[in-house]
Parts: sequence; C-alpha cells; structure tokens
Amino acid sequence: MRSYRATELSTIPPTKPMASYDREPIGFDAGQAITAAAAVLRNLDTGVQTGPRLSGAGGTTAPLESVSIVGNVATAMVSGLTRENTYLLAMTFSTATGRKFTKTVLIPVLE
Repeated sequence: MRSYRATELSTIPPTKPMASYDREPIGFDAGQAITAAAAVLRNLDTGVQTGPRLSGAGGTTAPLESVSIVGNVATAMVSGLTRENTYLLAMTFSTATGRKFTKTVLIPVLE
C-alpha cells in the first residue's frame, strides 16, 4: 500500500487514481509538527460532500474513514468510492508555529 504526500508547494501526485474497492491512506506533509487536521472529500460528479472529519474524532464511515496525525504528516483514510466518479480531497491542518495549510488532491475512480 502506497502513501501519497503533499508538500507546501504542490500535491504529489496531483492526481491519485483509485479503484472503487481500494482503501488508501493519503498523507500531507507540513514539514513541521501538525497540531490539528480536518479533511473534506467531495464527489465532483454529484456534489456530495463527506466531512469535515477531524483528527482524533471517532468513527470509520466510508468514503472518508478517518484523519490521523503522526509528527509532520496528516493522513486521511479513503475507501468505498463510486466507480467512474472523480473526488477532491482537501486537508486543512494547523502547525505548532500557528501556520494553517489547505492541500488538495484529485482522485479519479477508474473501476
């Protein structure tokens, strides 16, 4: 299982293809300690939004199962996406120095 990360300047990769049966962690690296994070997953074909899901909050409901923080990385666990739809995952996080970031990645669901 691969983890994809975002930097301050860009998301790598800017597009993260998945299959409808995949369960993938998608991580965003702040380059410094993260104190809080929230993720929103929007289906761009239907407009349906899941979230915000906050770091440390309970629940594991697909398609945006959870958000966790380990050091400099905030990770969203994504699963159960609809075939032939495209999603936008946006992660907003705050760092120990008071900086706030929002990073995004497109997720096309191919099968």
